[in-house]
Amino acid sequence: MTLRYLADFIPESRYRSVRHYHPHAKQLRTRNKQLNIIFHIEGDTVIVDKILTSKMIIN
Repeated sequence: MTLRYLADFIPESRYRSVRHYHPHAKQLRTRNKQLNIIFHIEGDTVIVDKILTSKMIIN
């Protein structure tokens, strides 16, 4: 599956550090749980704001 198919089903993030990048930011963890992909949706387009290590996501 690609991010564009999953983006509509992923809820907005509750973490302040993620919402720092966009007010409606969402996050997706990679399979090995090492990385977080932070993105938002504009129309029909998914825009990746940042890719961070999971250790950097704090509340």
